[in-house]
Amino acid sequence: MIADQVREFLDEAPFKPFILHLADGKTIEVIHPDFVAFSTDYQMVIVALPTGACRAINLANVTQIEGHLSEHA
Repeated sequence: MIADQVREFLDEAPFKPFILHLADGKTIEVIHPDFVAFSTDYQMVIVALPTGACRAINLANVTQIEGHLSEHA
């Protein structure tokens, strides 16, 4: 499940930024674990961007997670 993989990245100590690759070709960089929130059903994730904006992402649209744990994603 993608939510479990995202949580694994968020829980890594020390935290290392990672990138969510989406089905539409866009990417979202997660630069801090406090900048991420899950919906109660873990189907959506909200990521706060460095610009101050937030992006809601349906986890079904995440095709890859790139970062230190990429070999597990």
